[in-house]
Amino acid sequence: MGEKSDPLLGANLDDVVTSAGESNWVKKPPRDKNGVVARKPTADEVTRLESINGINIADIGVQHLRGFCKNQKIKATHSQSKKVICDRIVKRKADREKDESCGIAKDQETKKATRTKISRKRFCNVIFSDEIRPFLANRGGTLNKQQLDVGEKTDEALHQEIARAYNNEELYNEDAFPHLQKCRGSPQFSGVITWQKSKDTLSKMVKEYEYIRQQWKLSGFHGDFEEAQAAAPFSNFVHNNNSMLYLHAFVEQYPDILEKVSALLPKEVFSESGGNGNVLKKDKKNKKIKKTAAKKTTANEETLHFFKSASLQRQVKDATITLSLNEKSLIQSKDRKRKLMKDGAERKGIPLREMKPIFVEWRKHHQKRGEKANVDEEDEEEDDYLPDSQESILADILEAEENIEEKQGIIKALKDDIMKYQDRQDKLEEKKEEEEEEEL
Repeated sequence: MGEKSDPLLGANLDDVVTSAGESNWVKKPPRDKNGVVARKPTADEVTRLESINGINIADIGVQHLRGFCKNQKIKATHSQSKKVICDRIVKRKADREKDESCGIAKDQETKKATRTKISRKRFCNVIFSDEIRPFLANRGGTLNKQQLDVGEKTDEALHQEIARAYNNEELYNEDAFPHLQKCRGSPQFSGVITWQKSKDTLSKMVKEYEYIRQQWKLSGFHGDFEEAQAAAPFSNFVHNNNSMLYLHAFVEQYPDILEKVSALLPKEVFSESGGNGNVLKKDKKNKKIKKTAAKKTTANEETLHFFKSASLQRQVKDATITLSLNEKSLIQSKDRKRKLMKDGAERKGIPLREMKPIFVEWRKHHQKRGEKANVDEEDEEEDDYLPDSQESILADILEAEENIEEKQGIIKALKDDIMKYQDRQDKLEEKKEEEEEEEL
């Protein structure tokens, strides 16, 4: 292939033009004797790639496309069809545009941004900022057909906003809670991140916080009585994960945010022992019993029994509320998975029943791909199993399925906890009855 005959010589991603949908013939379409296109194209015959360097994609040979991909560091092998190569060029073009919208310059590699170690302090500063907080309410929303057609991922728009804010070197550099001495690390800007990195970080932090908060809530009184305040502070449950203290401090300021993000407990359960008063308040009867128990030795045992019984009742109530909300969230996740499966089947033009085996096979391949620890990073990124437009919706279905499995695990654990607390309460009542019989 001579250099002079290469129509794409010197072209780059700036010369790539794409359309909103897959409407461009990959090869020259068949025409009748009048020059009219003879039939409608199949899904494998059209692409979003419209032209490169002003040349219609149907007029560009596959060998020239491979040369273009080589120059732009896009993997394109001889075994790949022209359709697959076109889809890869579209994806690389879209990825670069997303990186630029997030503040990643053309000369900064996406892989380098992906490997940047994120500052959780800075990340918390961003997501709880006045600019980003309103967007969190729409986290996990279902994508429409147009978004699916262009390969947009769930929450991609949200995390593009977060990454764009995080990558602003001038903002979010201050420590919001300098009195938290255990929280090491600096919120100072140290490198750009991608929206994928933002999504992964938020998901991990929410899961970690939910787990720690659940252990804290189910451990005891948590501020209902003064003598219990020092017994189980939230900080006792974070172990070495001190970034959770920083996140918890923000949650106390904005208790409704995590409810929107995790769809778990209402805001009153988020407050630390002795916090801002968003806890179950003591009634007058509890105060009276507490004063009597402090004055009279004979009333101490009765008061202690009351405290233990009330604590167990609250634990059962809190766990039951959590269980109910998780069961509702599980139903929503299953509905979302069904909708994605239906959308995927419609896009592929197949019956819904044929979508499940396709997804199962793709998931096996996806898991096998993830187990290859020594695979070259670029090769792993450019895996050629399915066209990117199909991989996008399958990845969303996988995310929905993993969310379903996670919720099912939480529900099982909560049911076990409820039974455990009820058993403790029954034993406490039996012990009290035995003591009363002995006194008689």
